[in-house]
Amino acid sequence: PGTVQFGATSYSGGEAAGQRTITIDVTRTGGNFGGASVPYTITGNNATAGVDFTANNGTLVWGDGDTGTKTFIITVLDDATVESAELINLALGQPVGATIGSPSTASVAIISDDNPPAGTVQFSQSSYSGGEASGQTTITITATRAGGSFGAGSVPYSITAGSATAGSDYSASNGTLSWANGDTANKSFTISVVDDATTESNETLTVSLGSPTGVTLGSPSTASVSIADNDSGPQVSIQDDTIEAVGYQYASAYYTMTSAGQIINATTGTSYWITPQVGMSNYEIYASGDGSNCEGINWDVWTPMSSNRSWSTSVTNTDGGGDSRYCSVSIQIRAISNPSVILDSAVIYLSAVAQ
Repeated sequence: PGTVQFGATSYSGGEAAGQRTITIDVTRTGGNFGGASVPYTITGNNATAGVDFTANNGTLVWGDGDTGTKTFIITVLDDATVESAELINLALGQPVGATIGSPSTASVAIISDDNPPAGTVQFSQSSYSGGEASGQTTITITATRAGGSFGAGSVPYSITAGSATAGSDYSASNGTLSWANGDTANKSFTISVVDDATTESNETLTVSLGSPTGVTLGSPSTASVSIADNDSGPQVSIQDDTIEAVGYQYASAYYTMTSAGQIINATTGTSYWITPQVGMSNYEIYASGDGSNCEGINWDVWTPMSSNRSWSTSVTNTDGGGDSRYCSVSIQIRAISNPSVILDSAVIYLSAVAQ
């Protein structure tokens, strides 16, 4: 009559499409005389019937002379639970018309298609800084992986110039940061600051993370980088001894000029000048007035500050008497290469007061 047994000691399927039907085979070997049958049972190990799989116990039957393989089906249920492989136990019972062979038990593994989270990648902060001074010229930019570590992941990064110029203010290259499966260590790249001799304000650039592979892009995915200057440049200031006034005569009466908070006696004529200090050839002066009480003023941009410069003005006094009128003059000393870099500024109030 022969023996009946499972075709293998282990079977497997999964939650993924195309893997959810598991076929279990049982063979009859060593004889085929007479009919034969064998019952089988399906028992969950750590897999749960109705939750992880569906299947029913049953009986396989062979006719006289039949040695064909008989099968039954286990259907895997696709859940959304992140879990390890789950097992089902199979067993053949006492056969009729045949003897039990080996293996008479087998296991079935169900492989989940719900992976643990891979995590997100993002910069560790939204801004970084460095400078031209010693000990500040290497800026380390750090990216983190958080919320999961399943599978390998990578993300490209790019560096975009802002007011800082690649090559003359910093050096860095675009690249890619990578994590192995299970790796949550921080990854980093560096930006090297170039120490130039230009007096300038802080300069900026931007770092960005691109589209990642194997992980999700988190926040912040962009960050600003500030570079501090260490060049003090010429010692430039607008001071009482560099802005001098010689008074003027108005309506045959003498008046007192107030300049930068100091009283300056009026004589005749009106002129103001700025004497540039050494090393001022890279700078310029810009003057502007309030436009209401200033008359005869010649606003100008003086470039470069390589010699004395002067301008003239008068202050109106509509009633010609004791009422004071004033003219405000704003003065800036700024870099020729970048007028937005203002080294110093002052506002001078010129007032006409009858003596």
